[in-house]
Amino acid sequence: MLTGRSAIGGAFSPPRKSASIQHQSVASSSTDTHFSDLLTWAAGHLKENLSVEVLADRSGMSVRSFTRKFRAAVGLPPAAAIEKMRFEEASGSCPGGNLPLKRVATICGFRDEQTLRRAFHRIAEVSPSEFRQRFS
Repeated sequence: MLTGRSAIGGAFSPPRKSASIQHQSVASSSTDTHFSDLLTWAAGHLKENLSVEVLADRSGMSVRSFTRKFRAAVGLPPAAAIEKMRFEEASGSCPGGNLPLKRVATICGFRDEQTLRRAFHRIAEVSPSEFRQRFS
């Protein structure tokens, strides 16, 4: 098991396969069903623009109110929660996978390969290639 720190401060655990299951690690920290429903929706739309403005609009709130309430309910800023969901999706594609990182980045909604690499370093404290070696 990888012992890096996760985005929510806990130990990183190996990847899970299904996006619908993966979002639960972020959504389960929310007791607010509105945000839980929003995160469920976001898990199915990771390739799309999930900016704070888009999420706030979908929630019917101003950006400022949304950000404040989301952080209070979920325990993470909206951008960090979305990045963690995308990371979990990408980490499920990496072990034993032969997809180029550029393709994994596109599939999981990262802007580019470098953004994917930074997310791996920030969340799992390893590069995607090292992650593949450890979990393949």
